[in-house]
Amino acid sequence: IDLFFSDPYLKRTQMVVTTHDRLFWERFCIIAERHPQADQHSSCVLSYTNKGIVIVDYAGGFQAKVHEALAVYDVRQALIYCRVWFESMVVEYCLEHSVSITAKFGKSNLKKNVYLQISLEKTFALVEPHIAYDLKHFNLIKNDLVNWSGQNQEHHAFDEDSLNFVHSKTSQEVIKIYDAIRLLECQLFPDKKQASCQALLQEVNEKIDVGIGKLERLGRAPVEVQLAAQQRLDLLRKRATELTQELAYVKSCLAEISA
Repeated sequence: IDLFFSDPYLKRTQMVVTTHDRLFWERFCIIAERHPQADQHSSCVLSYTNKGIVIVDYAGGFQAKVHEALAVYDVRQALIYCRVWFESMVVEYCLEHSVSITAKFGKSNLKKNVYLQISLEKTFALVEPHIAYDLKHFNLIKNDLVNWSGQNQEHHAFDEDSLNFVHSKTSQEVIKIYDAIRLLECQLFPDKKQASCQALLQEVNEKIDVGIGKLERLGRAPVEVQLAAQQRLDLLRKRATELTQELAYVKSCLAEISA
């Protein structure tokens, strides 16, 4: 995945990537969404039917999946995607920065009696020193999302004794977690986020201008068509607000890092 977006030749080349590995696909989409050419990236599923192959557009990145889950008030699924998104982000940061650890051997750390496995708690703690200048978002995530008794760490499912963990959450509470993960990403990858946010904000603003023009021409269109166009425009404006916020926070993070 890193090669696709960093190699001087490959990053200028149109590619069609196919995979059966869902985690690879999701990680690819996460990195693709931060890329300056994110507007040229699309994701889909190929379904095989008796009438041939059907291509279905499907969001691969976790941010889009959180939005889709909340749109139908599926709080449990939104929390799971937030959790996996957060885990992927922290692991990616540790890999990129070659973060080192001191291991303590124990039976609980052995996987298949051959490989050592670091716990998620210790993995998450590795990034704390690097963002010590502002732990607000990280602490919110740990308290509200990385609730160790609330989620099973192996497959991100909820155990039977933790149903209240789901029922006590609302869409607004999930949005707070979502926003904290967004801004934590700005802390962990400030340079990448700055480049991608600037490119995406320009694209979104252009789409907003086009959307306003389309809406003005729909005066005689059916009400449901006008509402659909207005909803698309509202989503674009919300995305522009998010990107503006992220750019401002990236600027303050870079100032703290260079201080």
